[in-house]
Amino acid sequence: REAAKKAAEEAPPVIKETQVIVEDTKKIESMTEELESVKATLENEKQRADEAVKKFEEAQETLEERRKKLEETEKKG
Repeated sequence: REAAKKAAEEAPPVIKETQVIVEDTKKIESMTEELESVKATLENEKQRADEAVKKFEEAQETLEERRKKLEETEKKG
């Protein structure tokens, strides 16, 4: 018994091959394509958001400049 137990413990692990069903492969491919599409959409939305933030910041700067000019004009008048 001890010899059998020791041999079992020291034996290399058995690697079993399993077949991947074609249906699963197609599903994986479909999901991979969908994931890539979602990634592209996300990247586009990030760019749009970055552009919107940039335009907002530019508008804020313009507003601040106009406010300062108005203040200066009011002080002079």
